[in-house]
Amino acid sequence: MARFSQKEIFGGQIDFFQDIHIKPEEIPKHPIEFKEKMMKSIEDFQEKKLSGIWLKITKDKLDVLKCAIELGFEMHHCEKNFVMLTKWLLPTASLIPPFSTANSGCAGTNIFPIFPIFPIFPFLQNFQFFQFFPIFIT
Repeated sequence: MARFSQKEIFGGQIDFFQDIHIKPEEIPKHPIEFKEKMMKSIEDFQEKKLSGIWLKITKDKLDVLKCAIELGFEMHHCEKNFVMLTKWLLPTASLIPPFSTANSGCAGTNIFPIFPIFPIFPFLQNFQFFQFFPIFIT
């Protein structure tokens, strides 16, 4: 069982799926320092049974990108100012979702109160112009 101090490993936010999101400000600019700290962090995260690591590398720290890839990180997506990398830590197939390139949504509004829905939604009785409904299509 490896025991490391908080200074020896990366900190971050653990999400609902037990993935850790490493704070970008903790990533050092020097590749060797990054590699040593990440190797200890990976060992610690596996011990804690975390699922995966999300690593956001900003453009001022791109020197560590090659080291991260050598440690098994995969490129997930990038934007103008950063590259997002992921690493799956469990022995199972990765459950990290692919990057979404489109979003979709659905909403409905009854602007004119032609069909009263007040018995279904009593809390909407005070709305005069808009009535929100779940599935009704007119």
